[in-house]
Amino acid sequence: MKTISIKVKNETAEKMERLPDKKKMELSQMIDLWISEPKPILQVMEELGEYAAKQGLTKEKLDDLMNDE
Repeated sequence: MKTISIKVKNETAEKMERLPDKKKMELSQMIDLWISEPKPILQVMEELGEYAAKQGLTKEKLDDLMNDE
């Protein structure tokens, strides 16, 4: 694996820095998938949402995850 740099908002960078290692790895895997199989980002997001719903992720659980600092 190779480390790269991308520009994001300061707030986003700060949140990413606080993510647990598992979440950082999941984010890396999502980027890998998006880059390796080029599709419009909205299609990728839709597919991820469908997968998450099938795995039992609800809006409430997502909100909890997003607010978890």
